[in-house]
Amino acid sequence: MIAEALAAVRSQLNDYLIRQFDLTEDIAVLSNLADTEGRSEERVANKVAITLVNVTQERNAMTNQRGSTGLSRSDISSPILVNVSILVSAHFSGVKYEHAVNLLSAVVGFFHATRVFDHANTPGLDTNIDKLIIELEDANTQDLSNLWSIHGGRYTPSVLYRLRVVSINADQIRGEIPSASEPETSVGGR
Repeated sequence: MIAEALAAVRSQLNDYLIRQFDLTEDIAVLSNLADTEGRSEERVANKVAITLVNVTQERNAMTNQRGSTGLSRSDISSPILVNVSILVSAHFSGVKYEHAVNLLSAVVGFFHATRVFDHANTPGLDTNIDKLIIELEDANTQDLSNLWSIHGGRYTPSVLYRLRVVSINADQIRGEIPSASEPETSVGGR
């Protein structure tokens, strides 16, 4: 479900940036910042990269589910609700640095105007996802420095967001629980 959520957000952001900047090719990509050897990912050059940086469990939502099927109840594995932190970074250097800043400003504007992604405004949203809520995360300079160091990249203009609540459900029935039967009543030994 995480991949589907990120793909939907990337698609919407990409479409917006293409319209805003009158572009002819995709500009937003899902990508690591560096390869496994620590070199910059080539596919992020002159792009806006969306990078998964953390996944945490949403602890404030109720997740118990039990379904009733007549004589028994099914104990359904409850979905796990997660928040996904993403780093959105603009990878342009030299004389294109100003373009990176402009793109990042457009990203902030887009996510400010589109805080909720649902089936009404995001046609490609997976049917198993009800909605996604995006929030700007506060990150100080030290946090950003640590984040960029962990991901092996050199700093480029970036902003950190939290994508709330992604539901991951294995749709597994763990077992059937028989319902209580009607009590038998008899009067006088009959």
